[in-house]
Order: sequence, then structure tokens, then C-alpha cells
Amino acid sequence: MRIWSVLFFFMLSELHVLSQDLAVENKKKSDLTAEEIVARYLENIGGEDHWLKIQSITFVGSIQQGEMNFVATIYYMPPHRNKIVADAMGKSFIDCTDGDQAWFFNPFMGMEKPQRKSRQQMKMAYNEFENPFIRYKEKGSKVELLGVQEVRGTLTYEVRLEEADGQEYFYFFDTEYLVPIMMKTFVDLEEPGEQSMETYFSDYEEVGAVVIPHTIEHRLNDLTFMQMTADTIILNDPAVTAELFAFPEEKAKKE
Repeated sequence: MRIWSVLFFFMLSELHVLSQDLAVENKKKSDLTAEEIVARYLENIGGEDHWLKIQSITFVGSIQQGEMNFVATIYYMPPHRNKIVADAMGKSFIDCTDGDQAWFFNPFMGMEKPQRKSRQQMKMAYNEFENPFIRYKEKGSKVELLGVQEVRGTLTYEVRLEEADGQEYFYFFDTEYLVPIMMKTFVDLEEPGEQSMETYFSDYEEVGAVVIPHTIEHRLNDLTFMQMTADTIILNDPAVTAELFAFPEEKAKKE
């Protein structure tokens, strides 16, 4: 019994030393402030000035959703427009929002014409074109460093971004490269209620004067529902106009 007691107290002392070492290491990793992390991040991806010159981004690549793989083109345009066109088996799935309304067309489910989305579905589709950290202070947003967390084996800074309307986003910045590898937020839907949404970013590459992740994985309550991989990214394509995102009926009326 005495031997076991000695071993037990030895293990406790080792754990205490280890915990102290980890605390010191985490303190070293957390020497940067949230403001400094954001500033270095924006610098690492090309700087605010270059990003503010971008009027549209077009991703050309593929989307993996469940067991289905689509050839896809994704369009982004300020202020909140985005459109996904995914092709497979001679059919095209479309998911689109212009920031004010959203619509979709899914021929794989027997749909014959595009349909508008509900307000709850609109929350899922809403996507701000401009990086939320660009001019965040001018927008009334606040940042706070919450600590150091491990995400998929990578040590990260967890930074909470609170926007002027109170919406919170939690970004996890790689401590070495200072770019986010994951973003987490919560969306309150009527059915089935509040949902945890996570977005993972990887394969950062230069496109012109900026750096953009080429692989984006979306997860809902820890389950992957979509992964997008870009083969080509085009900036400021003149063919990308507001008309591209319009609901088909409204587009036909204008014509």
C-alpha cells in the first residue's frame, strides 16, 4: 500500500508540473491580443486595400454532398449575393440569394421550377460578401480573444467576433499562420431550433494579390453536409452582375 501511495503522489506531482508547463505554454501562445491577431490575419491574406478592390469572386470546382459529387460554379458579389450552380447527370441544382431574398431549384427532387426560400432558410443562405474583419470597427463589431483551443490537431486562437446586431461568430486562427481554419456560429431556426454551424477553411493559396482558402467544409451539428473544393478562382469577372442572382420570374419580367 505504501508503494502505491508513493506512486500515486508521484503521479500527482508530475501532473501538477505538466499542468503548470501547459499553462505557461498557453500564456506564451496567447501573448497577442485579438486586435493584433486580426491585423496580422488581414495582412497575411493580402491587406484590406486589395480586398476592397474585389467586386466579385467566382469559384469553379466541385461540391461533395453526401454520396453525390457535383461540378460546381459559385458566384459571390457585394453586398450579400451568392449563387451555387451544381451540375450532375445533365441537370443543374441552383441555390441563390441576393441578400434580400433567396431561391433554389432542385431537379433531382422532381422540382419543375425555382422556388423562393422561407425566412428560416434565408438565414442559412445569408452570406456577407465582405470579410467581416475588414473595417470591423467601423461596422460597430467587436473582437475578443477567448483563449487557445485545439482544432483537428492544430493549436488555434479562439476569437469571438460580435457584430453590431449582437450576432456572434467564433473564429479559430492557426497560431502559426494566423489564418482561420474554422468558424462556428449558432443559427436559431423555428424547426428544429438553435443549430450549431461550423465552417472549416483549408488549402489557402494566392489568387492575384490576395490569399483565399480553396477548400471549404460546412458542418451542421458536427455532421458534414457540404464540402466545396475550388480548382480555379476568378476575381472581378465582368460577366458577374446583379442580374445573375435575380429570381427567374423577375428576370423574365425585365426582359
